Amino acid sequence: MVYQNNFHPQKSGKQETFKIIGLEPGTSYSLGIKAVDERGNASLLTTASVTTSSASPGDKGFITSDPGGRYFSWENGEPFVVIGDNQGIPWPRIRIFYDGDMWDKMKGRYRNFYEEEGVSEGRDYLRYLSDHGVNTIRLMAESLDLEKPVYLFEDVSNGPDNIRFNDDTLRFLKTLLDECANYNICVVIVPFDTFYYKDKWPEIPFSTTMGGPMSEPSEFFDPANREYLKAILSKLAETVGDRRNLLAWDIVNEFDSDDLIHGWNRAPFEKREETVNDLATYMRSIDPNHLICLSSVRWNPIFTTHQTGENRVMPGDDAALVLNDRNFDFNSTHTYYHDIRDPNYNHPNNRGAYLVADMDNTIAPAVRISQGLQFYYANSLTPKPYFNTEAGPLGRYTPEYDQYFTEEDDYQYFHNMIWAHLASGEVGTGLRWPGAMLGDHALADQMRKYQLALRHFISENLDFSGFQPVQIGHYMEISNTDIPIVKTGITDGKQGIIFLVNDERRQANGTISGARLMVPKLDAYGEFNVEFWNSYDETKTSPIRTAPVESDASGQILLDLPAFSKTRVIKFYKTGSNEPDGPFAEYDENGNNQWEKSEAVAAVTDYLVYGKITREEAIAIVTGYLLSKSVDDTELSLTE
Repeated sequence: MVYQNNFHPQKSGKQETFKIIGLEPGTSYSLGIKAVDERGNASLLTTASVTTSSASPGDKGFITSDPGGRYFSWENGEPFVVIGDNQGIPWPRIRIFYDGDMWDKMKGRYRNFYEEEGVSEGRDYLRYLSDHGVNTIRLMAESLDLEKPVYLFEDVSNGPDNIRFNDDTLRFLKTLLDECANYNICVVIVPFDTFYYKDKWPEIPFSTTMGGPMSEPSEFFDPANREYLKAILSKLAETVGDRRNLLAWDIVNEFDSDDLIHGWNRAPFEKREETVNDLATYMRSIDPNHLICLSSVRWNPIFTTHQTGENRVMPGDDAALVLNDRNFDFNSTHTYYHDIRDPNYNHPNNRGAYLVADMDNTIAPAVRISQGLQFYYANSLTPKPYFNTEAGPLGRYTPEYDQYFTEEDDYQYFHNMIWAHLASGEVGTGLRWPGAMLGDHALADQMRKYQLALRHFISENLDFSGFQPVQIGHYMEISNTDIPIVKTGITDGKQGIIFLVNDERRQANGTISGARLMVPKLDAYGEFNVEFWNSYDETKTSPIRTAPVESDASGQILLDLPAFSKTRVIKFYKTGSNEPDGPFAEYDENGNNQWEKSEAVAAVTDYLVYGKITREEAIAIVTGYLLSKSVDDTELSLTE
């Protein structure tokens, strides 16, 4: 198996670490490694012998970053595309796995839901999630939102070496991961529920009120308190660090939440950066098998100076940490743009703040996601997956459904969000924060059906292994209609995903019919299958229509779009090549033209930049390529 690799090494002299996936368990391998600098100078060959650990049947290993740098995969090489949402310890159906006393606000007393309601109901819920395509949940390891919190650790007054942990919570984490594994559901664990630190600080065991060492939340980032944090991470790794379905550690939730009104800390940026890097390094030293991320609340893709006036630093520091820190395996922001956190912005009380009055307030969130991901990938200098681990309507803005944001609106909002994530190059659907308007914090059945429809879509004819797409929404063109259409899409030239939205923010457009779509950036002279899917009907396991098309010399295809009223999802994949033969074309035993463009480009670079070959040698290679084609390729004109 050959994996498309997008590994970017560090600067010369720095230690490098990488993972090789797809090897056979219990097998000995010989490795040979050479380092090559930017000038093409190669080191001596370093060799090593390794033997992979044995595995039981069906063991895929741990989840890791795909070698292409944009998606996740299991260590056996099987791709993993995220479909899921956030969950909470005290939320109905999940709390059933908590074998201990938990406060029930409705009844005004402590209850043991594990004993009173029975674990079978919790298993039924996990089965329901799995049956609807869900393979990922994210969970805080403590829950401070209750009137009487569910603690992970209860007393730190005797120092970091003598923290008293809540055994019920530790047992719950083990139980939940083991139960989730039975239904192929993976879990992202967030050690610290920092969102509530500001409002509930006197109840937080770290606080001096509770006998802890911190007088206020910002001291979470003081070096003197670092050992407390490490001790908690160590306990978590000891408890569930061997679980294969532990997807990642979200090391500090919203570490950069320093908003003057809602932010939970005012620590200087340098302290925060030093702390999260130290924690990530420590966590990797005790648990090298699991991914580590840092969730940021910098949802607005500007990344300039910080909001806390007295702690301003040079612009760009937050982007460097959030998007380009090698201590973290993937990038994660919580995309609470105003029209995502507040889809009820058409309410009269909100118009003064945002001055918007969209007729359809389910469309802007999809636009924001596409724009955000375009920014995140453009500013990620080291290739990493992007995973939106939290987004959705927030209770302080949209506490309930009303005439301005109805339950049906939320269904469409959710539909557009998950497809915008997928068609913008995210690792999957993003993870919805349910919202106060949803009873029991549970996504509605209709939302689950949309997740299942998406799973059907990605199940066949798309290969996420090594997939390194670019966004093409702003390059696609619509013709034969005057109706505005939001265009989102990705491709690597060989396959891709497209999400089209009837843009009814300003007017009702009705059904779009007879429209044509130009899709660019594909391999020239390629033969493609194009599949049009119904993204609303979870019972459909195949496309509504499939069309064979061929790309032209510029790598474009034209598609006649089936009529749609709200949205249309499309996938395409290359099935062959119809490249015209030049007079000097040469083929290998598999019928592939031996004169490849990549070789010609490399020859030009080797001559002009590095001087590794002579001008005559470069001309010979480029000429061979051009003569094997029936068209000129002006990209490869060779001049001095």
